[in-house]
Amino acid sequence: MPRGTTRGRSVGNSARGGVRAPVGASRGRGPLISAHVPTPPTSDGPVTETRKQNRVPHQEELEEYAQDPSRTIGKRMRAYSSIANALSKHKLSDRESNDNKILDHLYQLGRWIQRGIDLEPDVHVIVKVGIALSESFCEMEGTEDFVALEEELEDYNEEQQQVLVRLFEEMIEYEPDFEELLVVIIEEHDLKTFNNLLDELCNRQHDARREDLNKLKSLASTFIPVNPHVDPLIPPLTSSRGKSDRGINHPIIAALFCPRKYIVRMMDELDGSEKGLIMSTDPLEDDGWEYEDENEGEDGEEDEEDEQDDSIPDDVSVIEYIQGGGVQLTAEGMDCFLYDLRKFHPGKSHSSILQGFLQGHILPRVYRAIFLGKTSMMEDHDRKTRASVSKLHGMTRVTPKTIAYAITLARFTMSMSESWNLVDETYDLRTLYDSIVDLLTTPDSLFVENILAWFNRKVFGKKKLVAKRIVTKDVVHGGNPFKALATAEAARSQRRLEKMEERGEREEVERRAAEAAAREKAMEAMRAEREKRSKVEHRQLRDDRAIEGGGDDKDEGEVEVDEEKEELGDDLCDADTKFLEELQQLYFDLKSNTKVG
Repeated sequence: MPRGTTRGRSVGNSARGGVRAPVGASRGRGPLISAHVPTPPTSDGPVTETRKQNRVPHQEELEEYAQDPSRTIGKRMRAYSSIANALSKHKLSDRESNDNKILDHLYQLGRWIQRGIDLEPDVHVIVKVGIALSESFCEMEGTEDFVALEEELEDYNEEQQQVLVRLFEEMIEYEPDFEELLVVIIEEHDLKTFNNLLDELCNRQHDARREDLNKLKSLASTFIPVNPHVDPLIPPLTSSRGKSDRGINHPIIAALFCPRKYIVRMMDELDGSEKGLIMSTDPLEDDGWEYEDENEGEDGEEDEEDEQDDSIPDDVSVIEYIQGGGVQLTAEGMDCFLYDLRKFHPGKSHSSILQGFLQGHILPRVYRAIFLGKTSMMEDHDRKTRASVSKLHGMTRVTPKTIAYAITLARFTMSMSESWNLVDETYDLRTLYDSIVDLLTTPDSLFVENILAWFNRKVFGKKKLVAKRIVTKDVVHGGNPFKALATAEAARSQRRLEKMEERGEREEVERRAAEAAAREKAMEAMRAEREKRSKVEHRQLRDDRAIEGGGDDKDEGEVEVDEEKEELGDDLCDADTKFLEELQQLYFDLKSNTKVG
């Protein structure tokens, strides 16, 4: 982030004693995250004088203790006194080879802050806010002089505070010894070493960006055209130190800066040679995947053609209009150089916009130039080189932030800006960086998974490597097409997960039903077997009794039939008796009636 900003929103330049917010800073008054930061007195009163008097002898004791060679830092077992002495030598010329060896891990941390943590971070602000609010330091005593003051923290809203804490945690994750070094510095109350450490990280951060930009500046003529050795850039870029012949002053670069909505018209206007400089004429290589939206058509989204823009007159070409300043170039325009134009698909639907997106031929070249070296820029496979940036940082795969960093530096290298600046007229590099990180950290996105795998294959030559995705929420979202893409991709990923869960639930229900039917069938078989076994045992018992009782050879079935016959006979006798009684009663009734008559 720019010095004194968090994610593109100004929150103030840092001062050595804390975080200072200028006029216009965002003053969100959200609650602090996890720690209360004590506020020291603002005037030199008796309390301050007493603290200074008590600190002088205590500081002398700490300085003597700091020279104890037995106090070491981290797994490297480097003496704290040696690190402090090396950091005290501000000029590189004053440092010996042993000093550089001792500080090498801090050098790499400073470089990684720029390349893999944030585009333009303010290390002073990140570390002081991180110590104040991170869980690993909030319970630690004696941090008053090493943290941002409470009133200074109020210049950051809760979301910005969380962003800074996450960046601080990423620094510790990259270099675990950094946390232990800060703990010792705080215990020693060594403010001098603390400030020297932050200055060193800032210097190395700026050195990394300067080295990368100088490298890319000399390679622009090679990485811009598709086939530089067959179709070189016309007109060629001058070898002078200036960049006045770049940006919209160069017709090919102006075409690469063309916003997405004009790409179709621009390509129709270009002739064959001009197209060959920005679009390969070779058959489309098999990347192993093509973006397909499996939810297409389910949410009512129709692939409508882009509306014809009437802002460019018919008698003027798109490139001429861009070079004349008629087209406002912004980071939200989704530049032509971000696309593989062989896969480009006009339309407004989500899947159309993502066809070929972030697969432009310039992107992996710039990434390889930065992280693998100049000699590897045009290579699509891994090769043995000397200690490249990727090896120094221990990189084995790409990350969303390193991709966004390479793309941002590519855009700046092709622009006319002479010195590093996040804003090129109306084009904001911070917005471009944040938007790409936001999109590439969308959880459970098929597009993100495939793009990271594609970059891994292009950069490290690993076809089946599972891409490392760092899912963070350290981006302040802006209202631009990138956010819409990220939101839509997240929604589609969520629907895909829901479908997978529903499918899993259905399969689970079917599995349980099958198991229940199998258990019922097994129980019926067991019951039938039990009844069969019971009948056999009963028959055997009957046979045994028959033998003991004199050879009665009637089986149980015959006995039961006889019993049923006896019962039936008894019933018939009862019925006959009742019938006779009724006849007798009727006889007496008739006889009585006759006598009366």
